[in-house]
Amino acid sequence: MITVAIKPKLAKVLDRPVDILLGGQFGDEGKGKVTDEFAADYDICVRPQGGPNAGHTLWIDGKKCVLSQHPCGAFHEHVKLVIGCESAVNPLKFVSEVHELESVGINVRTRTFLSHVSPIITPYHQLIDRAEEHAREVAGDEKIGTTGQGISVVYGDVAGRRQLLMGDLFRNDWEDIVDKKRKTWHWELRKYIQSSDFSVKDLKIDSHFSNLQEWLDSHFEEWKEAVKELRTDYKSQVINVPYFMYDSMRDKKRVLAEMAQASGLDMTHGELPFVTSSHPIAGGATTGMGVSPRAIGNIVLITKAYSTRVGSGSHPSEFAGPVADKIASVGKEVGAVSGRPRRIGWLDMVLLKWSIILNGPTHVYMAKGDCLDGLPQVGIVKRYKGYPNDLHHVDTFRGKIGIPEMTLGWNNTHSVTDCSKLPSGYMDFCNEVNRNLHEIQPGLKINFAGTGGGRGECVVME
Repeated sequence: MITVAIKPKLAKVLDRPVDILLGGQFGDEGKGKVTDEFAADYDICVRPQGGPNAGHTLWIDGKKCVLSQHPCGAFHEHVKLVIGCESAVNPLKFVSEVHELESVGINVRTRTFLSHVSPIITPYHQLIDRAEEHAREVAGDEKIGTTGQGISVVYGDVAGRRQLLMGDLFRNDWEDIVDKKRKTWHWELRKYIQSSDFSVKDLKIDSHFSNLQEWLDSHFEEWKEAVKELRTDYKSQVINVPYFMYDSMRDKKRVLAEMAQASGLDMTHGELPFVTSSHPIAGGATTGMGVSPRAIGNIVLITKAYSTRVGSGSHPSEFAGPVADKIASVGKEVGAVSGRPRRIGWLDMVLLKWSIILNGPTHVYMAKGDCLDGLPQVGIVKRYKGYPNDLHHVDTFRGKIGIPEMTLGWNNTHSVTDCSKLPSGYMDFCNEVNRNLHEIQPGLKINFAGTGGGRGECVVME
């Protein structure tokens, strides 16, 4: 059993057994580490939405672990894991992740439950996703920055009512169902496969394949083998998630929802088209689990002490240069799934206030303040150039330029676990953030501060 020396806790809200952890920026806030820290106090950990485009990184006993399909409560043996109704699953990646967890002694097969309506990703979805992104580039349009994991395509299937669902894979005629769907996917892909504008190199897939069809056929066979393993090991664990949640809450079980991506990437409230394809906000947690909003107790908004964004889209607080490079190096700011470098910015309070409006958090977790150790000055963006009233204009982030206010930096927050030992510069920074949080939601403040990437490197703010 893995234990945590220091961990944050959330008080149980009477008759509201579901707590939510979510990102308040553009993703990559450290939700995996935070989920792992909280999960020991829960019976169930759920991923309501997202898919294998979201890699949540943890450091367990000095080893790096990246989960893209399982909730990060996986490292607590008593916690049941639930893949929610709007969490897209690639069977090949799911099974591979199970094997990786087992290689480090973590068994999740018997305690993972799969929604019968989870959308299923196939190699076709991945290839269509990459082809569409390349087509935008060929046409001279700005690339969205997709991870190429097929997420937007599979959610498009759901919206278009032509989806393949988890429950379909557990029917006796599953191969017939897949073959029928395959004809539809192949029709969509035909224009790309037959075009000279789309090659193996263009779509950044395995270079040893001579053409796209060869790659597709090979990966689809691997995908089918993974489906067979799912059918063998999880037949009794494909569930109706809303009923599962209802029964669990009736039995007084505590539930932790781990959202993927972040509020700034919400498909409705983010900067279209540079968004994800689901709702990574508190409202998305209720639909992804099939629970009433009245079941929600605590909502923890997670933010870094600075800001990052991967891929395309506006990043108003972004800056470049040696300081940004240092933050990126110390913070290991590289995409867990895509491997792309993240763009660095100062803490953007306009973005954070927008996330607070969307989510109504009860707590705030400030991560990675230690990654700013040693900087002579640290910035906070409170407004955008030309917009003194930041939250009421159309297109909140598009084309905006943040105006940073600089404050004195700090040293020696790394691995601190006692609030009284945090440096004064860091406390002044947190107090300034708290003043801004209070402006948008009275009483809201930073409750927890991450001081490193490892377990136990956290401060409960007093």
